[in-house]
Amino acid sequence: MGALTFDNQVKIDGTTGKSGVDVYETAATFDMNEDVKLGAAYSDDKVNEVKYYGAGLTVAVSEVTSIGYNHTIKDNTVTNLETSANEVAVSHTIVDTTFSVGYGKIEDGNAYSTVGAKKKVGTNLELYGAYESTDVASGLDTSGMSAGIKFKF
Repeated sequence: MGALTFDNQVKIDGTTGKSGVDVYETAATFDMNEDVKLGAAYSDDKVNEVKYYGAGLTVAVSEVTSIGYNHTIKDNTVTNLETSANEVAVSHTIVDTTFSVGYGKIEDGNAYSTVGAKKKVGTNLELYGAYESTDVASGLDTSGMSAGIKFKF
């Protein structure tokens, strides 16, 4: 819708055994101009009774490189605790592939380092993959990988 873009994701009947929507996520991005984008997002993890609220800013430093900052608030309705996190990410595009690296830190908690890539396969189709390493403040560090397809319609 012009300068405004919406992304939504729904996870239904995951491995939890609960019926119905497990996770619902939505995000909106507003292109202020060629160089600045603002975003806001909301995620409702119904299984773990946790909600996330976030806002961010991305600034282009060249035609192919951008830097982004995100601030997220986690609201755990079970423990009634609210935690905030900050993340910085840099993206660089070569032809039709965008490479990204990021670092995030949860207030008094874990730190995350990420690296990923997404490749345009067509006008409306992208492939993506990512790796995340987590420095767990209270114990054993972890790592994870993800891959997927994004279709725009």
